[in-house]
Order: sequence, then structure tokens, then C-alpha cells
Amino acid sequence: MGVDCVSTIRDDRVMDALTRAIESAGGVGKLASAIGLKQNVVGNWRLRGQVPAQHCIAIETATTGAVTRHDLRPDVFGAPAANDDSATRKGKRKRAA
Repeated sequence: MGVDCVSTIRDDRVMDALTRAIESAGGVGKLASAIGLKQNVVGNWRLRGQVPAQHCIAIETATTGAVTRHDLRPDVFGAPAANDDSATRKGKRKRAA
């Protein structure tokens, strides 16, 4: 029972990410075109509840990072790495120099 709940939560998050990607691209057809696929292929991902891992980087690129590979397939790509603030890093480098 607990495993099913985790699986459902994961699928909901992935589908939310796919929905955001579709909206960011301007629709299913536009996202599909941007990643070199037909509209029905992207539409079928919604029905299956999963985006194939081999398309996640293309979606990340098509959405200019608004939806990441980590959002779409955390089971494959894991959680995103913590981003360091580049200004903070530069500041630390300047102080160290």
C-alpha cells in the first residue's frame, strides 16, 4: 500500500512537470515540434504517466530550463544539485585571491 502511494505521488509530480513543459512551449504540438516528435507521442506520455528518459534533456532545452530533466524523471536523473550563487562564489574567490 505504501509503495503505491509513493508511485502515485511521483507520477503526479512528473505529470505536473510535463504539463508545465507543455504550457511553457505553448501547447502539446509546439513542445513536440521543438523536440522533434509528433504531437501524439507527447500526448501519449500523459496517458502513460511517464516521459521517456531519452527525451528529458530535449524538453529541458526546449523550455529553457523551466522544466528540468530532474523534474521529469527524478528516478533516472535524481534530485537537482544545489545551485551555488555565482555572485557568492565570485566574492569568495576575490577574497581568497
